[in-house]
Amino acid sequence: MNTSRSASRITTLLKALTLSTALLVSGGVFAHAHLVSASPAADSHVPSPGRIELTFNEALTPRASRVTLSKVNADKSLTPVEHLKIELAGDNKVLRATPSHKLAPGSYKVEWRAVGGDNHPMTGDYQFMIH
Repeated sequence: MNTSRSASRITTLLKALTLSTALLVSGGVFAHAHLVSASPAADSHVPSPGRIELTFNEALTPRASRVTLSKVNADKSLTPVEHLKIELAGDNKVLRATPSHKLAPGSYKVEWRAVGGDNHPMTGDYQFMIH
């Protein structure tokens, strides 16, 4: 066998392997659940919402996904809002939190954890204001 031809085949094989690995890794990144929209939106100023809705790009795993809502105090500490009804809606793509009472004016922090079909947890948070 020609040494030049062997080296060329090995180089071609290594390039193909590198490309395949890159495609697999990048495909895995896009498979994670990510937040598409939120209501109320981040940094918005709204009247007291009846519920918080987080919409994701894919169906979420019910027991592994969650959302918490906390009031931001003057000293920046957080007081959790109690008695939230948490549910999945819209083919399990919408994570919904419904408070049992009207929320008082102030700043609120939403924290979420979403687990999609790849079982990889994604997290995030944002704040909004009630006037």
